[in-house]
Amino acid sequence: MPTAACEAITFTRREFYDKVWSKPVTQVARELGCRAVEISQVCTTLDIPKPYSGYWSKLAHRKSPEQTPLPENDDPAKQSLTFFKHPEFGTRVGEPPRELQYGDDILKILALARRLDPVKVPKTLRRPHKLVASARDQITADQTVKGVPWGQRSRFNVSRGGSTLSIDVSEDLTSRALRVYDVLIKRIEKLGGKVEVRKSGYDGRSWETVVVIAGEDVTTVRIREKRKQVKVTNEDATYSWERSRTDLLPTGLLLIDRGATSFEQVYLKDTEKKKLDDGLNDFIISLVKQAGEKRVRRRKQEEERARREEAARIEHERQAELKRRQDELQERQAQEQAKVDELWLHANSRSRSKLIREYLSDLAYHLADEDCSLPIEGPTADYLRWAHQQADRLDPLCPTPPSVLDETIDAPSAGPNRPR
Repeated sequence: MPTAACEAITFTRREFYDKVWSKPVTQVARELGCRAVEISQVCTTLDIPKPYSGYWSKLAHRKSPEQTPLPENDDPAKQSLTFFKHPEFGTRVGEPPRELQYGDDILKILALARRLDPVKVPKTLRRPHKLVASARDQITADQTVKGVPWGQRSRFNVSRGGSTLSIDVSEDLTSRALRVYDVLIKRIEKLGGKVEVRKSGYDGRSWETVVVIAGEDVTTVRIREKRKQVKVTNEDATYSWERSRTDLLPTGLLLIDRGATSFEQVYLKDTEKKKLDDGLNDFIISLVKQAGEKRVRRRKQEEERARREEAARIEHERQAELKRRQDELQERQAQEQAKVDELWLHANSRSRSKLIREYLSDLAYHLADEDCSLPIEGPTADYLRWAHQQADRLDPLCPTPPSVLDETIDAPSAGPNRPR
């Protein structure tokens, strides 16, 4: 985008507030090269109060009117603004002038369109463009068919409504419509563009005329004659629908629209005092600008799509990192919980072993004889030794003696002659 030729004038919100309170809006606009309404729009957007009615007249009479204070605003998007000023394309707030965003190729075409002599429609059609010649031949063939009785039309090898330029005029305006098309197509081709006749419609049976500039399908065009509705009454008609009907009568006025229906956008039209010929040059320039606008819109759409994709990528990475951290935390918590569970298990086992030992101590005291002794052999001694072993098995601070509770029997492996 060729923005190097622009003068970028940047203000902070406070600086622009001081600017609009230093001189009238019209002077600020003239200094920045834009319209006064744009200054007002910027003030509204950035929440900057403007001088009230009568402020400048009070200053002129050497009074000291109070300024409306600048309100606080923490919105990051409202802290600064830039005016892009260009001597040829004007000034734009927030982005370079629109035409500078079209691209170098379209800017060259636009400069050439403005530099060429104005388009003039000749009084006669000479050396017509091949599309115009094809349309003329088609119209001539259609008019020939119309003059032949219906039963005899099979003798004429004519394809009606073929791939020709979009023209819808009466016979009296046919020559002029072809001449307008001829100069229009030739000027567009001189600018490096082209006009194509393509199939259209859901069934591909219709045809449309498409203007292509700098590789962009700019618009469809059609030259048609304006018609007026006239109510026709015939009381003597045989059929009821013939007694009162509405006819569309030609007016002799040409117009250029987008085609297809009568409700499409009208680009140029004849008036009672002026022909559309005088506006062809501006119309062609507007077509070049439309090509530029399509470029800008597509670029902005691509930038917006890239922004959305980048935002989606960042969000995806953020979610992935969040999940990784959550999974890591869950793993650490699971490990920690396992350690806590093991601690509780050891503490409970220690407590149970102490409880058993206390019980065995009381039991031994209860079973002891008068001199507080116990036999070292016999059932009582065996039981006490076994019970102390169980207490040791529970105590995590003691070596664990073997126990039948820890024994297992593995299934025998299948040998070569043993069924599986």
